[in-house]
Amino acid sequence: MLKNKRLLFLLVLLVTLGSVNAYAQMTDEQIITYVSEGVAAGKSERQIGTELISKGVSSTQLQRILREYRSGSIKPNNDENSTRMLSSSRPERKVTNGEEIPSSTPKSKETVESKNGKAEKTDNTDKAGLLVDGKKRIYGHDIFTAQNLSFEPNQNAATPEDYVLGPGDEIVIDIWGVNEATIRQKISPEGRIIVSQIGPIQLSGLTVKEAKGKIKAAFRRMYSSLGSGSSQLSVTLGDLRTIQVNVLGEVKVPGTYRLSSFSTLFNAIYRAGGITEIGSLRNVKVVRGGEAFAFVDIYDYLFNGKLESNVPLKEGDVIIVPAYNALVSIEGSVKRPMFYEVKEGEPVAGLLSYAGGFTGNAYSGSVNVERNDGRTNHIYTVPSDDFGEFALKDGDAVTVSGSEVETFTNRIEIKGAVYRPGTFELG
Repeated sequence: MLKNKRLLFLLVLLVTLGSVNAYAQMTDEQIITYVSEGVAAGKSERQIGTELISKGVSSTQLQRILREYRSGSIKPNNDENSTRMLSSSRPERKVTNGEEIPSSTPKSKETVESKNGKAEKTDNTDKAGLLVDGKKRIYGHDIFTAQNLSFEPNQNAATPEDYVLGPGDEIVIDIWGVNEATIRQKISPEGRIIVSQIGPIQLSGLTVKEAKGKIKAAFRRMYSSLGSGSSQLSVTLGDLRTIQVNVLGEVKVPGTYRLSSFSTLFNAIYRAGGITEIGSLRNVKVVRGGEAFAFVDIYDYLFNGKLESNVPLKEGDVIIVPAYNALVSIEGSVKRPMFYEVKEGEPVAGLLSYAGGFTGNAYSGSVNVERNDGRTNHIYTVPSDDFGEFALKDGDAVTVSGSEVETFTNRIEIKGAVYRPGTFELG
């Protein structure tokens, strides 16, 4: 009822704004839809009226729509025939204990009707871009749940010479030249292969390059042509062994996993279902042989493409994903508003870099930082000179304001009996 009264008031206001000669006439339905969507988007009455006048809507047409609206012959586009009305509206946000939640229980997907008449689904994201289906949008967490990014190891790649052999790996030995032979052997649990007329050769723990030298030295006792160079020998991998690793901490499905021996840290996290909402991307620990082997910052991979973050795994490795240390949000006039994990002492400048920087209409002279110290709320206005010094803390909410000025420094507007009415640059 309140929405209908608001629409009626807007139509009356638009009638009083005057008219221009229409050069791109809008239909009645388009005007009603435009006004309703403007209300839903939070636009002011004057802004909606100015936009309609610039589109060539005449006062005569507005008066007729107003009469039909009052008589009840037309209604605002809130019925099932509307294809766009309020489709872009967002649920209002409330603050409870410092955390934003939707004012009503959101649906996981919102169905709208497309132009071809088929139902499509869109993500139910809040207006600020910080929540999806009531959950925080944390940068980087969806990388391990994406359907098209599985991090599966490439087992068809050429065998790297620094690959370390172990029980279960299949060794393929090819000899060609004066003497020819092909021998396939799996490394036994004791770490060796047994070749007829040569005996056992211990290979576990050696790289492929080291194993090739050891195998060639052993085969020279049988094939003298290997020493003279009239025969050649190569060592490659056949079937690969699997390794067992444990993934613990803040992952969706912690447990023990058997993976390819080519697997890396990201493969294991992907198999464990990804990182939970409170899990850390900045301090993932790999334990090897009972000691900390590596501390991985996945942001180095996401933002800088550093592949060394994707640590190759070995048998018995333990991966521990701890809870985050500090999670902050940024919204407003930045290119990628959402939640980001920051390290202790990381400044505002780092957060702005993660968010893609300012948008074109952003005010870059300062940002506001809201902080709760456990007792009360504080707001800090951080000037641009201090972006590299102001350290962020867990729970901080950064807001970048945008230009909302509706006036122009060099605009004139021409109306009346001219060929091309409108707004122009004053030069």
